Amino acid sequence: METKHIREISKMAFTSSKDEKESWNAETIKLGCLLRIADSLEIVTKDYEYLKRQNKNLEESNKYLREENNSLHNSIKSYKGHITRLKKL
Repeated sequence: METKHIREISKMAFTSSKDEKESWNAETIKLGCLLRIADSLEIVTKDYEYLKRQNKNLEESNKYLREENNSLHNSIKSYKGHITRLKKL
């Protein structure tokens, strides 16, 4: 009989072959299922960490752009004041 990794066995569709059924027991099936759950959690965690980094970068960009916007808004107000004062002369 060919040796298979527990993860492969847990992913397989169960068949009625006697040789394979004899090597499977509840513990190996549970272990295979737990390994699949652990694999999927690793993927979710990796995606979560990526999203956290992306969120942090976007918040920093947002803060910088708001400050830049406020600075430009103040410049526009200043220029408007200068123009108004020059019109009075």
